[in-house]
Amino acid sequence: MCGTHKAADAAAADQKAFTSTLLSQASTVFGADSGVFNAMKDAYSNILAAGPSQQGWSAAEANAINSQIINNAAVSNRNIKSAVGNSQAAIGGGGAGVGTSGASANLTASIAEQVEAQKTGQLTQAQIANYQQGNQNWQIAGKGLESAPGVFNNMDSFNKNAQQGLNENMTNAEAADAASNWWVKPVTGLAMAGIGAATGGLGSMALGGSFLSGAGASLLGGGSQLAGNLSRQSSSSAGSSSSTPDFSNFNPGGPQQ
Repeated sequence: MCGTHKAADAAAADQKAFTSTLLSQASTVFGADSGVFNAMKDAYSNILAAGPSQQGWSAAEANAINSQIINNAAVSNRNIKSAVGNSQAAIGGGGAGVGTSGASANLTASIAEQVEAQKTGQLTQAQIANYQQGNQNWQIAGKGLESAPGVFNNMDSFNKNAQQGLNENMTNAEAADAASNWWVKPVTGLAMAGIGAATGGLGSMALGGSFLSGAGASLLGGGSQLAGNLSRQSSSSAGSSSSTPDFSNFNPGGPQQ
């Protein structure tokens, strides 16, 4: 390339390659950010659309918790009945009377009612906790969607660096173009100078140089002298047989001396 140096060309090539790498990395990061954004959007959108009064546990999770409460109540009831029976046997020696048996039955029934009430309360608390979790999930989803565009914040530095690289590429390209066309301005200048000289000469000839003006004046002067001579010749030779005018004193270059 005319007018450039190998070191400058190599630096420009490195700059171009580096900018291409930046653009490739920016594209990769943007793709990853887009994936995260879409995942957040898909996950949070359904939760937000369900509203604040939704269950927060999955069906499997709710069933597991409820089943555990019911099973615990059954085990407690069974253990209590067993304990009451053992206590009754110890007191009566295996032959408890009717009064003792009735009292034990009443105690067992009372304890069973307490266990059932406790179970119902736990199931209710589990349901409340389920909806509380749903409301919390709804709030988190709203904040998540609000902050989701923030995953693209890291693109700002990539964009600035990539744009700077593109600007450097343009500067290098303009410099290379100017160097490869270094002869254009001198040649254009010479051509314009030649055109100016040619048009200037033609203008002088067309607009009345001194030569043309002088020649025109001489012709006009000569014509006037010729007319005068013809008039005098006609007066002095009246009656003469010769009709040839005398041109001996005619001077086409100016008036007669």
